Amino acid sequence: MITRLTVATLSIVAMLFSSAANSQTGIASTYGTSGEKTASGESLSSSALTAAHRSLPFGTRALVINKTNGRSVVVRINDRGPYVRGRVIDVTIAAARALGFSGLAHVQVTSLTKSSADATTRHHAAKQPITKTADCADCAPKRDNVLQPRAFASE
Repeated sequence: MITRLTVATLSIVAMLFSSAANSQTGIASTYGTSGEKTASGESLSSSALTAAHRSLPFGTRALVINKTNGRSVVVRINDRGPYVRGRVIDVTIAAARALGFSGLAHVQVTSLTKSSADATTRHHAAKQPITKTADCADCAPKRDNVLQPRAFASE
């Protein structure tokens, strides 16, 4: 009986995490003063549409939706935070204005940028999904505008 309950509970938890793997709901806050350094090394600009997130990679684009009024904005993650329990993202003043709040808001955050593990592309020669590599003549950077031999996959 305990084994069945444990398996059922784990199955439900796995389904919840897999469906919401790239989406979080919680509290957003505004942060920062222009000129401060972010964790990515760039200067913070309160007029930019950027944000701080605990785990999304720097450069990730994230859709933030204000659950109260339905307004949304796409921000770029360039900092780490928030460091307050219960908050999922810190946004700049410009992003908060676009979302229609000042201070705190109930939001949904969805990652729009694929992770490097999911970064596949349709290879025009092979006509099948592959990961870009430097070994592929079509994907490797060209040097000195010299014609590079191409390897075509047989279909």
